[in-house]
Amino acid sequence: MRAAATGSGRAGRYFEPGQLYGGSGAGAIDRLSACLTIALGFAVLPSLLMCVSASPTGPSARRSARHAVVLFALFSVIMTVLGMGAAALVGGANIAANSGQGYSAIFLLFDTVSEQEGLLFTAFACAMFITALGSVAGLMLAAAASVSHDVHAVSMRRGRVGQEQEVRMTRWMLATVGLLCVMLAVVLHGWSVLFFASFAAAVAASTILPALLYALFWKGLTRRGLLCTLYGGAACCLAAQLWNPTVSGTPQSLLPRLDFAVLPFENIAIVTVPAGFLIGWLTSRFGRGQAPLDYAGTERRILTGTR
Repeated sequence: MRAAATGSGRAGRYFEPGQLYGGSGAGAIDRLSACLTIALGFAVLPSLLMCVSASPTGPSARRSARHAVVLFALFSVIMTVLGMGAAALVGGANIAANSGQGYSAIFLLFDTVSEQEGLLFTAFACAMFITALGSVAGLMLAAAASVSHDVHAVSMRRGRVGQEQEVRMTRWMLATVGLLCVMLAVVLHGWSVLFFASFAAAVAASTILPALLYALFWKGLTRRGLLCTLYGGAACCLAAQLWNPTVSGTPQSLLPRLDFAVLPFENIAIVTVPAGFLIGWLTSRFGRGQAPLDYAGTERRILTGTR
């Protein structure tokens, strides 16, 4: 830690709070919003894992969630150690000179500590490529299946689609989504897209978290309120992200030459999380013609793992 403070170029202030967002009132709010984004965004990931994993029973799903919590905690610790290691061994000036956003810090770290020239660097690059390939493949399959089944087969055709037609549509959508991803990667190459990570965590904290807490602890939740919580929270996140400094207004923004930022802080969870809860409460409390969800049945399934 002392070596990291020395290598950063700010030995006397390296561990002082407030350097990233400043010491003003807006900086304090931004720092609090960042904490909310990380804490609440990661808190709902085990529940998401239980939904998408192939756990056959309730106990196995809860066991998978416990493993996920441990893995997320280890990941956070490892990232902290690697960040301080890069500051100590590579130096803040060298990292900034190579990449203003710090994207290459871990590559520079592994290249520095590697005993054989480029060996650890190459191994890490291959690991990143395999991880990215697996993640992108899974996301593409999920997106194509959702569009072909949920949008085309269920919403547009009202279930009047055969299995072969649905599989054919999935293949076409897979090719379309893949081509779109490649085009976006070419266009956005070199842009500052680091904010997408915090944006994804903010969306999870503003949509999944209110939906889970309302479904678990509020008997007045309706189907309309649940849907409005999900869609309304996501819409609030998108609007807040577009009008904050990560998109325009600063040299590190996605569009550095434009300035249409309205919100003064970069992290949006402090606005969008209360908005998600408020939207769900208002639409459930004052919506007409909507019966509450089966709270007792949901509680029984959660506690016992039965359907």
